[in-house]
Formats: sequence, structure tokens, C-alpha cells
Amino acid sequence: MEDGDDRGAALPVEAAWLAVLAADFLALSLCFRFGSRSTVAAAERSAHAVRVRLTDRMLAPDGTAVRDRMPGDLVSVAVSDAQNVGRFTTSVVQAIACVFALVLGAVLLLRMSVTLGLLVLLGTPAVLFAVHLLGRPLERRGAAEQAAAGGPYAELWSAWSSRATAPATPPVS
Repeated sequence: MEDGDDRGAALPVEAAWLAVLAADFLALSLCFRFGSRSTVAAAERSAHAVRVRLTDRMLAPDGTAVRDRMPGDLVSVAVSDAQNVGRFTTSVVQAIACVFALVLGAVLLLRMSVTLGLLVLLGTPAVLFAVHLLGRPLERRGAAEQAAAGGPYAELWSAWSSRATAPATPPVS
């Protein structure tokens, strides 16, 4: 057999694997796109539902709205609560997706190699714990540096805010 014959036979196989790789990336891209779209839609639907319910309660003719607060206060609280509900919905959806991905990855890894799968699944938490322990001194040092750096800015801000609230003095002529 000549070398030219081997290349000719390998080319369709390589092209087929390249097509499989392209299809894989296309599937991953579409899954991310539609997954992100449905996550945002779920968050917006839940936030909208909270906004509608709170608005209905604020405008209820039977007096179920809080009367000792200004309407702007109530709207501000309603918007803030709706945003929090939307963020919570997003975090729940992402947590479910992460658990599913972790379980699927673990099953596939264990099917490929039990030894490697156990090493990764048991070694990863140990490495993360060790990194957490080793990072504590850096966290303490960073907190101390942030506290020290915040002092001058806090003084500057208090001086600026007191200047902004001080009564204006008439110009001296």
C-alpha cells in the first residue's frame, strides 16, 4: 500500500469527526441560548406576577393597602420585592441546572473510568477545602486593607455630605 492510499482513506473519517465536533458545538450553543432565554423568561414572569399582585393590593378598594406609607414608598418596595423574586427564581433554575450537569458529568466520568472518576469526584472537594483553608490569611489581610482604605473615603464623604446640607451663606459684598 502506498502512503497516498492511507491519506485518502483517513480523510473521510477526519471529516466525519469534524462534522460531529461542529454538531456538538452547535448543540451546546443552542442549549445555552434557549436555556438562558427560558431562565430569563421564568425570572421575568415571576417578578411580573409579584408586581401585579402587589399593585392589586395597593389599589384595592377594600383598604388592604398599607395606609401609613406614601404611594412612592409602596411602589419602591413592590419593585424591589419583584426584583428579588426574579433573582431568586434565576438562582433556583441555575442550581437545578448545576446539579443536573454535575450528576451527568459524574455518571459519564465513572462510565469511562471508575478510577479516574472516583479520583476526581473525591479529590475535588478535598482540593477545594484545602484552597479555602489556605486562602483564609489572604481574606483576613484583604479585609484589613479594605477597612484601612475605606477610612479616608468615609471622611471625605461625610465632609462632602455635610457641606451639601449646610445652609447657603449670602455672598459678602
